[in-house]
Amino acid sequence: MRRGFTLIEVLLGLALLALVISVVQGVYAGVTRSRNRAQEQTEGAHAATLLLQRMADELANASSGPAEGTEASTGLVLGKDADGQSRLDFTTTLPALAPDDESKSPTYAEVYARIEYSVQANDDGTRQLVRGDSRAAARSGGAETEAPDVVIDRVTRFRVTLSPDGKTWEDTWSGPAAGEDTAVPRIAAIEIGWQVGTKDKPQERLLRTAVSLYGVSP
Repeated sequence: MRRGFTLIEVLLGLALLALVISVVQGVYAGVTRSRNRAQEQTEGAHAATLLLQRMADELANASSGPAEGTEASTGLVLGKDADGQSRLDFTTTLPALAPDDESKSPTYAEVYARIEYSVQANDDGTRQLVRGDSRAAARSGGAETEAPDVVIDRVTRFRVTLSPDGKTWEDTWSGPAAGEDTAVPRIAAIEIGWQVGTKDKPQERLLRTAVSLYGVSP
């Protein structure tokens, strides 16, 4: 005649089962957190890469003076805020869809845009990089203003330096130097940093790029 399990054996079995489940759950949770952090870092790097490429394209076509319909005294202005982060303001040309006068179908046309990049503080103490876009349609003469967009969240660094000759670099710019006939420099270097990781162990990721400016006449 076979005897059954005692109460102590049942309790020991349940304790071992609970321990195994706890270990498996801990491993699964750790793997999930690592995967989420890796995905967050990958998405952040992808967004920063796209932003740098966008800024490079916009700066490459920066105008040498203010476009008609834009309120600006010069083609490009670079300053710094109270925290030492860059504030970039410039006129550029962007492709946009516009109705054709004859066929009434949409077609590509160039529009002038006054672009501004700046860093703003969030309520939780973090900062974000925003992009403002004020457009003046070259064909219709109408004006369009868009609300600033958040392009990078939890930004830690936004630095822009400009070089008029490829040798000297400036972190502020308000127009041509003495003897210069252009309101844009020759080269712009851009650096963007953003925070990854947890609040207890924050880490900074950095991306940099450089672009030549052509000084397009508006």
